[in-house]
Amino acid sequence: MALNKGNVLEFRVVSRFESVKQLMRRYELMYEVVNVAITAPNTTTKTFLKHISPLVVLMYNGDTTKAMKVLSLAVDFQKFIDTGAVSQDIRKYLPTH
Repeated sequence: MALNKGNVLEFRVVSRFESVKQLMRRYELMYEVVNVAITAPNTTTKTFLKHISPLVVLMYNGDTTKAMKVLSLAVDFQKFIDTGAVSQDIRKYLPTH
């Protein structure tokens, strides 16, 4: 999510955290996002998601079902960004106007 605050654009990648452990995992995720953007900007979405999958599983306390759902949504959102195709899974996250 991005929020336009006039002369600043605020990016919100994750929801609020409720523990130090959650904060640490989200920091690790943001580190990976920035790291790949700087050191390997041509990395494919598939490769990046495979790389961060163990971290996402940790973020969901080992619940692989939830983690895989989030990673699947990431793929669908990337397709939407690249082609404009809206899957049924991401439709509910998009504005209706």
